[in-house]
Order: sequence, then structure tokens, then C-alpha cells
Amino acid sequence: MDHFRNPRNIGPLVNADVEGLAGVPFQGNFMKLQANLDGPIMTDVAFQCHGCGPTIAAGSMATTLLTGRSVYECGSLDEATLDDALGGVPPHKHHSLELTIQAVKSLLSAAREAADRA
Repeated sequence: MDHFRNPRNIGPLVNADVEGLAGVPFQGNFMKLQANLDGPIMTDVAFQCHGCGPTIAAGSMATTLLTGRSVYECGSLDEATLDDALGGVPPHKHHSLELTIQAVKSLLSAAREAADRA
């Protein structure tokens, strides 16, 4: 509930190096993650979304789990890890975790490409 009531890293990240997206913005539920990179390290990560409370909480938690870590070590972040970090999401709200992890995978793909080019 804390990540829903007090979301971390919410809003656009100005001049983001990479972004990942799941869903279609302003056409239903979506999750957009943006990050700045220092080599392979994600120094700043922010999110924007449209969805229920668990979606907001999942986006917030994902940003805290990704920030300061290498794009290569973040590949292990999955729905179960996110669910555990949030203290458990009701089963009928697991679509929020799925949406967030889809955005994480999209972000990490873009970040790996950028890190490999650097």
C-alpha cells in the first residue's frame, strides 16, 4: 500500500536515455518505464502508467528495484520477485505485475542495446 499511496519515481524522466512500454498509452492500461544510463548501470528510473492501485505500486516498486543496478543483473526481475517485494498482490490483480514486467523487459532490451553500443 505504501508504494500506491506514496509512489516513488513517478512521472516523465526528462532526457531519458531509454524507455520501455507495455500497453498503449491513453488507450487502456499501460506502463511506461524510462531510464538514464551510466554505461550499463541504470542511474535513474521513472514510470508513468494508467491502471489500478496495484499497477501504480508495481511501477513504483520496479523503479526502486532497477535503480542503481546493471541492465544485465536486472534480467532476473520477474512477476514473482515483484509480487514478493510488494508483500503480495491479490491474485485477481496479477495483471498489474504482468504489465509491469512486460515494460521492464522492453526497457532492459533497449538498455542492453544502448550499453552494448557504448
